Amino acid sequence: MVLFAAAIPAFGAKTAGWLQACCDTADFRFTKFPGRAAGEELRIRISSHGANWMIYRFLNDWWGTLGGGKVTGERCNQAGECEKTTKSDLQVQKVTMRRMFGKYVVDINGQHLEGQFVVKYRKRDPKCICE
Repeated sequence: MVLFAAAIPAFGAKTAGWLQACCDTADFRFTKFPGRAAGEELRIRISSHGANWMIYRFLNDWWGTLGGGKVTGERCNQAGECEKTTKSDLQVQKVTMRRMFGKYVVDINGQHLEGQFVVKYRKRDPKCICE
């Protein structure tokens, strides 16, 4: 029983939210993260420059370091006011039918945030149409 209790924190992500992907972009919205103020959201966007967004091809690579895409971020409050990150990077480690797991690094306004995340897929409405 002690072994099981000690292993629980290793699997829990302190950062959580949702993900929407369409064509060449993926939007990660973290609604729960360390140091979060009420109603605040951390947003990270990956753009792959015209190619369809295929996460399986880049498992365990850091997207911002990889150079195959652009990673941008911002922290937004309830009023919709956002401040851009000076550094954003994201690493996807595991993908299931409903969730994605990985690590993130963000520098914003002199604050450094990093950790593990879990996001749930969210369907786009209206549906995504890629040309």
